[in-house]
Amino acid sequence: ESSIQDKYGMLFFACIYWSFQGCFLAVSIFPADRLVVSKERSAGSYHLSAYYLAKTFSESPLVVLLPSIYLVFVLPIAGMPSVGSFFGVWLTVIMSCLTLQSL
Repeated sequence: ESSIQDKYGMLFFACIYWSFQGCFLAVSIFPADRLVVSKERSAGSYHLSAYYLAKTFSESPLVVLLPSIYLVFVLPIAGMPSVGSFFGVWLTVIMSCLTLQSL
């Protein structure tokens, strides 16, 4: 029973840490990007959707790679060596990272 709670705790903190890592990065960069985007939009250079998609796609490899490396090392140490549990946790963490990055 206690090992199950420990595993759930590890999954919770891994999910929260990597999700908010991307969110805080986006929040800290937004004020500087806002000025550039507003100038370029007023000049008619591109639409806001083009900026958003380019930013999301350019940051996606980093958002996927760093949590993946972390999970490769942490999950076996936490006692979850099965491939099915790894990919379930990996998919959950990556999807939450991408979702919070888009906010």
